[in-house]
Amino acid sequence: MVETTIKKIQDEIISTVCRALSLERRELSTPSRKAPYPDARFICYKLMHEKGLTSAEMALPFRRDHSSAEHGLKQYTNRLESRDKVFAEMVAKVNAEMEVQNEG
Repeated sequence: MVETTIKKIQDEIISTVCRALSLERRELSTPSRKAPYPDARFICYKLMHEKGLTSAEMALPFRRDHSSAEHGLKQYTNRLESRDKVFAEMVAKVNAEMEVQNEG
């Protein structure tokens, strides 16, 4: 994938997630493990993965390594499978924001 395309995908996804969850972009790159920051990163990882980005490409904007992105993908699945209501609501907000963007 061309570098500019990767950056564009990263930026669009991070912006969408931040808008949907009322977060500042810079907050997602902090080392904090306090909610909602890791959850937002997990959602970003999943969306980037669906667009075909590698683990390293997914992790880069958050100043993480590829193993953090892989862990985030597993956490995304685990949280939804365990019926974590708070996480599911976050995912729903992001999906709704994506629909709004696609309409406009």
